Amino acid sequence: FIEAPEFIQTPTAERIFNALEMARFATTIVPIYGASGVGKTKACQEFKKQNQNVWMITISPSRASLNAFLYELALELGFKDAPRRKDRLSRMIVEKLTGTRGIVIVDESAHLTYDAIEELRYIQEKAEVGFALIGNDRVYTRMQGGINPAHEHARLWNRLGNRCAIKASEKEDIQSVAAAWQLDTKDKELMKALYDIGTKAGGLRALTQYLRLAGIAAKGQGVAINLDLILQAKMHMQGAI
Repeated sequence: FIEAPEFIQTPTAERIFNALEMARFATTIVPIYGASGVGKTKACQEFKKQNQNVWMITISPSRASLNAFLYELALELGFKDAPRRKDRLSRMIVEKLTGTRGIVIVDESAHLTYDAIEELRYIQEKAEVGFALIGNDRVYTRMQGGINPAHEHARLWNRLGNRCAIKASEKEDIQSVAAAWQLDTKDKELMKALYDIGTKAGGLRALTQYLRLAGIAAKGQGVAINLDLILQAKMHMQGAI
């Protein structure tokens, strides 16, 4: 029985790692954006696990305001009794980050309000750390208007490092996943089916779910994971059976 891999170092994950390293060492802000289900969040979580002075928060509609953003970041930085006042929070965060040469990863950052983004810019500048803004295409689209000096995000645009756009999973990503699950990557029929699943929007996430379910079925039957089990898992997840 093949245990589900905790993390798979795909080429896309390598690109994300490189972008995060660049943001940290160049002390800049890097947008990492694109399609959902391609492994952006997983790669960031693994980067945090492997490195020191990496902090990661996830934004949601209820945590998008300036105060909520600062409070979430303060908690991530280890402040147990973080104050609710924005000015005190900001000062504490800057003091904590200064000198760390670290990076703050902000997942689902498209939810952030304008005020929160402005404060993020201020913190990044004062503390001289890297920031990574993770999310869908809207993350970059909002910032891209900064090429117009009159645009509300113009000051942030000037601090952006090289963007990392991920439109879809590549075939090489699917090959890495197949190898991690100990599938026969030379089986053309199998790989074609995996490519068809994995290179669609959200495909890598879907493929991982199918493989997990196929793995459970394979264990129950005492066989290796095969194409039939993967396709059955796909049909089951899609409600076709």
